[in-house]
Amino acid sequence: MKPTMQKCIFYIKLSVFINLVLTECISAEGNFTIDMIKPFELPGVNGQYYRNSDLKGHKLTLIIFLSNHCKVSQSFQKKIIQMNKIWIENQIKLFVFSPNYEKAILPDELAYSDYGDSFEEMKHRAYDESYNFPFIYDGKSQVVTNSLNAKITPIGYLFNKDEKLVYSGKIGNYLRPNDAIKTHLEKTINYLLNGKEVKFNKTKVYGTAIKFQKDMKIAEQVAKRHSQETVNLYYADSKRINFFLNQKTNFPKLFYFWEKRSNLKTVETNLDKICKIFKKFRKRGLKVFTVCICSEEQRNTTHQILRNSELSALNYYTNNIDKLDVGKIKLKERQLHFIRLMDNNNLLNYQAIEHVDFTTLNASVLSLLNDQNN
Repeated sequence: MKPTMQKCIFYIKLSVFINLVLTECISAEGNFTIDMIKPFELPGVNGQYYRNSDLKGHKLTLIIFLSNHCKVSQSFQKKIIQMNKIWIENQIKLFVFSPNYEKAILPDELAYSDYGDSFEEMKHRAYDESYNFPFIYDGKSQVVTNSLNAKITPIGYLFNKDEKLVYSGKIGNYLRPNDAIKTHLEKTINYLLNGKEVKFNKTKVYGTAIKFQKDMKIAEQVAKRHSQETVNLYYADSKRINFFLNQKTNFPKLFYFWEKRSNLKTVETNLDKICKIFKKFRKRGLKVFTVCICSEEQRNTTHQILRNSELSALNYYTNNIDKLDVGKIKLKERQLHFIRLMDNNNLLNYQAIEHVDFTTLNASVLSLLNDQNN
């Protein structure tokens, strides 16, 4: 038999095998019922615990998986809140689960969100957005996530009055999340509400991959690589530092000025927060500068403090502060310990004296980067 013929037969067999596997998967999903979800008892942000029995006994049951850090999930939030008002009127019960094992999420994967996927951060998101549905934490056990074989957020699963799965897939058009045009999910719901028979249907999903406990190995490798990054410390005179301060760039700039006589615990805490911000947003273009006011003799101890923080940003030291252009920040006599964030037009966006507020700084950087991309 000619090699080309052998290849053709191989690919035909492979195609048949793949189709059989896909058919079996679709068939299994088409026969899936609420009773097939493994037993769970999971906390909601409202203080209640949810169990399998809560999913049962409704006209229709809709399960949606959302991730705090997924920008596609974020884009659908308002639409879901709006639609749930209608769903409640039609006796459709919505349950929203957060599926991610949050420790496995990489720092730069959080660069599009003000919150991560921990239970506490879920509470903040639900409060900020006024969620009108149960927001349930499945990130630790991932029992519901695994039972429904969810891999990407956002994704929806609709069960009919007989508690049989009739739809799985996208919850709308990710390019136009608030589009008034009826989505596949909404059409399926309307068919069921009008008493029409609906066979199981499935649509492709676009979004962010769910993180599982097995992904911790990758997260640990990334953390190790980050810890091994070279931390440099260079000398810079006032002229060079002023150049960085006043240079207009296409990206936000974050500066941290500190002195060797500053409280060491405060400095270390600030550097740790700035390092977290840096590794979260650097791929989106954030530039971070640290400047220590110290003598040449203090250079080595300054360098060690920076190495301990693992801050592989643009680190400088200088002993001449008289000519520094620190802008409108009011400083005590001969005291330089402050942080400032500037936008791509070199305008001051956020500033603080001595103590860095991580939440405020994180939100400020995110806002600048998002505005820049719009």
